Amino acid sequence: MNRMTTRIGLLPPAAFIAVISLSACSAPAPVPGSEKGAAASADFRDGRLADAESGWERALAEDRFAVNVPDAVRHLNNLGSMALYDGRLEAAGARFAEALDLCVLDDLREARGRLQLQLACVKLRLEDLAGAEGLLEESRAWSDDAGGSDRAQWRSLKAGLALRRGDTAAAAASARGAHDDAENAEERAAASVLLGRALEAEPVA
Repeated sequence: MNRMTTRIGLLPPAAFIAVISLSACSAPAPVPGSEKGAAASADFRDGRLADAESGWERALAEDRFAVNVPDAVRHLNNLGSMALYDGRLEAAGARFAEALDLCVLDDLREARGRLQLQLACVKLRLEDLAGAEGLLEESRAWSDDAGGSDRAQWRSLKAGLALRRGDTAAAAASARGAHDDAENAEERAAASVLLGRALEAEPVA
């Protein structure tokens, strides 16, 4: 993963490609924020996950009070990613949704786009296909503008959605597009897994 952070430290796109293609999630990317957030990130790097989670909670409370929206979004993303890593899907979705609401306050377009993909991934895991589709439609223009890994992630999620609906042709087309947009071997491998699943599921003539 060569894109470990963005301007406010969201997860790399490949981390949530893994969620739908391999049914596993990469751990949240530890990024420095406020002093408490930086300490929580250090706890995470040292494997003290409970301490990291409580530290991000404290940092979130501090940044909310200070109306520090970018850092608050970062902490919510890390908390949501931690919940996703632990398999607490509802909790992860709630954190990502809260972060999305804050993005509107500060017009954080890049963060909003990536959080929409995070939340769409959670909704796919929860089989909320309509919710996932709505988020993907909302983020379509942003992903087209962003290109590269972000568009590859969007297309991978579209492939996952199509697979769950049994539309193997659409799934294969989206997976091929994701492979074309991928920027590293990990992203290409994830897209290939999705393509393989789509081709395996196609009815035999």
